[in-house]
Amino acid sequence: MRSLVASERRPDRILVVHNDTPERSPGALARALPAGVEVIDAGCNLGFSGGCNLGLRAALDGGADLLLLANSDVIAPPAALGTLESALLAHPTAGIAGPALITTGQPARIESLGIVFSARTGRMRLRRAGASPDAAPPVRETVDAVAGAFMLLRRAVLERIGLFDEDYFYGFEDLDLCLRARRAGFTVLCAGDARVEHVGAASIGVRSPRRVYYATRNHLLVAQRAAPLPAALGALRAGCILGYNLAHSLTRSPAPLGGALRAFLRGGWDHLHGRYGEGG
Repeated sequence: MRSLVASERRPDRILVVHNDTPERSPGALARALPAGVEVIDAGCNLGFSGGCNLGLRAALDGGADLLLLANSDVIAPPAALGTLESALLAHPTAGIAGPALITTGQPARIESLGIVFSARTGRMRLRRAGASPDAAPPVRETVDAVAGAFMLLRRAVLERIGLFDEDYFYGFEDLDLCLRARRAGFTVLCAGDARVEHVGAASIGVRSPRRVYYATRNHLLVAQRAAPLPAALGALRAGCILGYNLAHSLTRSPAPLGGALRAFLRGGWDHLHGRYGEGG
């Protein structure tokens, strides 16, 4: 919040969604925030998609034409928001824009220069992930999607396609929203000349098996909804997606192996039986 308040292009209105944060009451949160920041109390854990929707509805009801989503663990340099806004407004069909996301580790690395999604195989990857920030060109490019950690949207997008799908609860709802926006005729941009730092894993710890659960279940869901295929081809794609997530669980997930494998199996099982929302 301090970084947004200090932006060269400060948001006209800043809303913080208190999404059932157990360690701090809504009143305590409001007292800790900069003056003028409003707190909306969700009353329970609505998940990432539901929490964002609560804030988006309030902003839309207040007449906002541009809406910024910012995770609680991002730091925006003073010029970032203004640069992102200029990128969105300069493109005649752009409806959503995101910055170059940079990790805060030592050394810093690119987290994402937008998202690439294959409707045929279901593969999803973060562009230039792991590369040095020096490898991020300061250009504005059309992409399949951008991350919801820091996302600027036009009001017209949400009026045409609706808000985040709350079935996802946590993860892949940003990809789903961007793919729906593209199908509605909007362009999604990554503005490489806007850079934002992202800590990551602040909502669910990096070692939590629930991350594997939501990644597996929601990856299957986004492919099914965003790019329907005939039954046989859809089953083949689902097998590919399960393979990607199993490989990640075995080789790259920081979660304990046993817990990661059980979460992987629950994620696939719940998708098969149409169980969405909060789970894991």
